[in-house]
Amino acid sequence: MVPEMINLKPHTKDMEAISSEEYNVVQGQVKEIFYQGDFSEMTIQPNQSDALLSVHLNRGIYCNTCIKEGDEITAYWDWRHNNVLLQG
Repeated sequence: MVPEMINLKPHTKDMEAISSEEYNVVQGQVKEIFYQGDFSEMTIQPNQSDALLSVHLNRGIYCNTCIKEGDEITAYWDWRHNNVLLQG
């Protein structure tokens, strides 16, 4: 999945609902953020799963949004951009 296709939204009191009919929606907590030079990698612990979600962010994406470890966050993307890998 191309990083630009994943949207991140920190939780706020007046947060608008994201349509689960149009998007895959994962709510969870930011566990780690790694700065890798020209991109960052964020690990999210979903509220409804033990599996971690890893999100790669290009430099400049969300630079005006303060996201830090421990924050509650929603990751969402268009369902047409899913790329499922089966473990075999």
